[in-house]
Amino acid sequence: MLEAKLLLTMVVVVLAIASFLKNRDFFSPVKFYLLYSVFFYFGIFVDDVLEITLAVYVFLIGCIAIALVLEPRATSFGVVGRNHRWWKYSAIWALSLPGIVTKVTFVVIAGGFIEYVNSLAYRVVDWQGKGYIVIWFYIIPALNLVYFCYLITDSGRSRLKMILYCFHFLLFVAIGVLTASRSYIAMTLVGMIVCYSYLSRRVRVLTLIAVAASVVLMVGFLGAVRNLYGGLDSDSLYEAAGNSELEVTHFRYGTIPLEIVFSQPDREPKLGVTYLSLLTNYIPRALYPEKLDTGGIVFTREYAGDQWGGLSNLATGTVTEAVVNFGKEFGVIVGLLLNLVFFLAGVFLYRNLLSRMRSDLTGRGLSPEWMVGYYYTIIAFARLSFSEFTDVFQTLIFFCVLPIALVTPVSKIFRSFGSK
Repeated sequence: MLEAKLLLTMVVVVLAIASFLKNRDFFSPVKFYLLYSVFFYFGIFVDDVLEITLAVYVFLIGCIAIALVLEPRATSFGVVGRNHRWWKYSAIWALSLPGIVTKVTFVVIAGGFIEYVNSLAYRVVDWQGKGYIVIWFYIIPALNLVYFCYLITDSGRSRLKMILYCFHFLLFVAIGVLTASRSYIAMTLVGMIVCYSYLSRRVRVLTLIAVAASVVLMVGFLGAVRNLYGGLDSDSLYEAAGNSELEVTHFRYGTIPLEIVFSQPDREPKLGVTYLSLLTNYIPRALYPEKLDTGGIVFTREYAGDQWGGLSNLATGTVTEAVVNFGKEFGVIVGLLLNLVFFLAGVFLYRNLLSRMRSDLTGRGLSPEWMVGYYYTIIAFARLSFSEFTDVFQTLIFFCVLPIALVTPVSKIFRSFGSK
């Protein structure tokens, strides 16, 4: 097993080097796939894992290698500046205000800041059925990123515009802290550096390192806060298969579900029902109380002993969720094929990005809205290998596609008012 891990480590390193030699773009899809596959599957290299878990990871790396072969090279960076008028910025503020008011209301209803923070451990239950409300403050990260993209491509950028953006950014960070979601802030910080690289100029290595260090520190700080106030989530200890206790950390998000599902006998296959939960989750719980269970809920309840009684659920990853739906033999194949399909979809989307960048040299093609949508989509495809199908795409649709789609029509409304 040790020899196999050493060989696998060499393969991953060679794949990373090959990716940089082929494409100097720091943020090409394959680099995200590699980063996520190493960070969230680091347990593969340091823990004693089942042979089948190791085999699944080997095939996952194989899927990334195929994506690397098909990934095009980036040859140009930067777009033509535009004069973003006041109505575009007004649309961002108009769409953000409901989320700001909602978060303040939650704090007031809880009885104050301390009481609200103490209640965050139960937010999964407390916010259940309130999706139509909480969505308003969950769309703010995408709005802030679009706002940032407007600013860096604005040929008429002024000090006032920059001050107003900084104020919006501070509100966004405050809401992120009050939401106790590490990805809420982290993904936007990463998105800012990615969007800047494509829309303005390539970032330097030192800048990239500084941003990465800031994200790690921020994630660690929020994790400490959540642990301090007793947050119940998958960062705690739980009993897995047999009697062994495993610590679930970010570095083991990918391996722990595989270890659990492969060390236990198959349950009754769900035959794809957990994927259909993506459709039923759109329906308000008040209208449809018995929604289909997502992969994480089914997995936590049936394979992890429902450790937290519904207060939190474990992520599955594509292979684990496919095993839950189709059993071990067929499920592993389905899960790996899903990874390959979405990895390749990201590569072809990247090809479209590069095409838009080339056309944008003539003033067309790559808009801030499209850039933000591209970024969140690539992140979604990279997350699939260790996250839950419904959560990944529901997050993408509700918290990214929806707010981005609303910005243009709302800005047109403000523009029409201004022209009267």
